[in-house]
This record gives sequence, C-alpha cells and structure tokens, in this order.
Amino acid sequence: MGLGSGHRVCSQPWVLGGSRGSRGRPWGRGLGHPVASRRVPPAALLKNNGRKEKSPSARPLLEIYSASGLLLAGIPWKSGRLVQLGWTASEDLLCIQEDGTVLIYNLFCEFKRHFSMGNEVLQNHVLEAKVFHTEYGTGAAILTGAHRFCWAPTAPPHGCPSSPPHGWPLA
Repeated sequence: MGLGSGHRVCSQPWVLGGSRGSRGRPWGRGLGHPVASRRVPPAALLKNNGRKEKSPSARPLLEIYSASGLLLAGIPWKSGRLVQLGWTASEDLLCIQEDGTVLIYNLFCEFKRHFSMGNEVLQNHVLEAKVFHTEYGTGAAILTGAHRFCWAPTAPPHGCPSSPPHGWPLA
C-alpha cells in the first residue's frame, strides 16, 4: 500500500468548528488566552533507496506528503547517499548526505540551496545525524567517522567543537 495511491493514512474523529469544552466555551480558550495548536509537520520519504540497479528509472524517489497523507511532490534522487531527513521550523526539508553536504528543499521538492559541513566531515563521513530546533532556529548535528560531533545552523557558519560532548542530548 502506497501513500500516494488513495489510501488514508489516518482518520480524524474530532469535529472541527463546533467543538465546545465545559461551560460552552471553545476548547483551549479560557481566561482570554489565544488558542494554541501544535502543527503536524509534513513527511518526507526516500523510496527504493536500496536498489543496486544503475538505470535512471531505478533511481530512488524523494517524496513529500502532507500530514494527512496526500502526495505534495516528488523528484528522482540524483545526489549522494542520504543519512538523515528533517524539517526546519519554516518547513524546509534538510537532506543530510554521507559526505556532509546538506541540501535544502521546499515543500514541493524545489531545490533552495546547499552547504557543506566541512573537510573533516567529507574525509571521515557522517555516521549519524540529527536535525534540532532551538529558540535561535533549526540546525543539523552530526557524528563523524572519527567520532567527533559537528553542527551547523541551516545556513553557515558551522563547525566542530574542540572537545566533543558525551552524547546526543548534550549536542
């Protein structure tokens, strides 16, 4: 079953618009505070990444789906081996490759820009990567083959610390 073939990913059993909490007030509104909601990010998927064939039609496909499972866009993946996919706060897709290149696409698979994590990462490759969010923006943290951590915001400058942290929570 593929997501783009008309199958529903999830059902939404709640009633929109007419829901009321206790005392007849709309849910989430009390004491004059605005309603807050957490937005579900879109989903990105690289399909057929394990194929050994080299024909152009056998290339992996990068597909982006809405939170409700609708296919928004897709493109053949023509770049290097992906280690991690993640979303920025502004809904740009970060594609972190094994060589330390970070490619940035919008919701419709349109290329925006790229940057490199540097020569150290290029020489030692990416073992693992995480996309993180802070009050200052979104960034990428990676663990190199030399067991060093490097990080970058979604735009340079970036770098590797002189002494590595002891794990992902500290990175």
